[in-house]
Amino acid sequence: MSRRVFLSHHSGDVETARAVRLNLEEHGYECWMAPDSVTGGRSWPEQILAAIKGCDAMLILVSAASNESTHVSKEVELAVGNNKALLPVRIADVEPSGNLEYLHDDATDLLIVFGHEHTAKIR
Repeated sequence: MSRRVFLSHHSGDVETARAVRLNLEEHGYECWMAPDSVTGGRSWPEQILAAIKGCDAMLILVSAASNESTHVSKEVELAVGNNKALLPVRIADVEPSGNLEYLHDDATDLLIVFGHEHTAKIR
């Protein structure tokens, strides 16, 4: 079974993203995230688009910064356009807002990992 995850986050949340990525990889998931997965030879937008198209799901780290991020919003739009599952994860005591507000509805449960020094386990 394929378990490829695109990890969408604001650059200010990169250390939290790295901790989440490490946890996912310890449980057998293959993760792609910028800037760590970006390589030379192709532009960042090309690599991001390819990674989104190749993933099974997108995990979105929701924070005040990601709520305001045009890059996170674009990544989510690309994932929706490519019929990818969206998994919002609150890493701060904020609700999705701005362009991410539609992630929070009656059908969406948000995994909350803030306040636990990133020790929440994702299986």
